[in-house]
Amino acid sequence: MSPHTFGSVADAEKAVELDPEDCESLGTLAFAGLYQSRWAEAEAQFRSSVEMCPANSHTLALAAAGFATLGKAAEGAGFGDRALRLDPRMTPANLSGVKEPYYLARRYEDTVAVILR
Repeated sequence: MSPHTFGSVADAEKAVELDPEDCESLGTLAFAGLYQSRWAEAEAQFRSSVEMCPANSHTLALAAAGFATLGKAAEGAGFGDRALRLDPRMTPANLSGVKEPYYLARRYEDTVAVILR
């Protein structure tokens, strides 16, 4: 890993330390944990971030991508569905997080629809 990656993890940890109720910071920390193979910790953090802010489309998109990486694509696609219902005009970055679980869950029509947005 590059030093930048470790800085990003440290930054995410600091953000969560400063505000443990910030679901986006917790979701970012969970995503960073994937790059350190902290699978169980990342999954728990994704779940906590979504529980904290169930109507935050960015948090849901992070969880969608994270669960796809964890090998739980169907559950990730469910987070993606929720994110798209909340924010049908989602940013390209968030759409990218949603397309991965759709593809890995073999939801190809949904994958293409997200890519074409």
